[in-house]
Amino acid sequence: MVMEYVRGPSVRHLLNEQGRMEPAQAAEILRQSLLALGHAHHEGFVHRDMKPENLLVTQHGVVKVADFGLARAYADGRVTQAGAVTGTVQYLAPEQIRGEPADPRSDLYSLGIVAYELITGKLPFTGETAMAVAYKHLSDRVPAPSSILPDLPGELDGFVAAATDRDRELRPESADVMRMEMIGPVSNPQYKSYIRDIHGSALHLLGIINDILDVSRI
Repeated sequence: MVMEYVRGPSVRHLLNEQGRMEPAQAAEILRQSLLALGHAHHEGFVHRDMKPENLLVTQHGVVKVADFGLARAYADGRVTQAGAVTGTVQYLAPEQIRGEPADPRSDLYSLGIVAYELITGKLPFTGETAMAVAYKHLSDRVPAPSSILPDLPGELDGFVAAATDRDRELRPESADVMRMEMIGPVSNPQYKSYIRDIHGSALHLLGIINDILDVSRI
């Protein structure tokens, strides 16, 4: 498998540097990630391992979804992958943990977990073992980000809740639909206070990337 060389850090690196992201930054990363996932899903592929390590940010602030090593054409996966569990447990959808075939809505669940982590700087589910974390995905509802950051607008809670419903039939039907649901709340004045300067946030993100690259050259 050959993939594009992306000059820039992973979202995991940015999280390690910043702790958590401002809502505007998180929203832009999620929006671009959904755009990329939508394209992959239209081509018949499901990623199956969405996590911050697999989101790369170029010098120009473009988000690239990387590491399609676990990706499979989901029409074929319904036949060949029953009973198999692949991916990173902290981000796995409940159906993946149960060994059921993944579909595009499984990627949306994983991206919902990423969204929670971008906004709060924490994972919703932790445990001493992978089994303990997996059990929480199967039995617990992902907490609202506002349970940690009370001043967050309710739309962000709604986004995470919709993406991480344990029943995939109740999640948004596609990455495209989910992206449009993200864009809709922009008109809400409460939400606007966080994202009225998306361009400025993108430039801030680019500045962080350039600082990292400058240090690496020393």
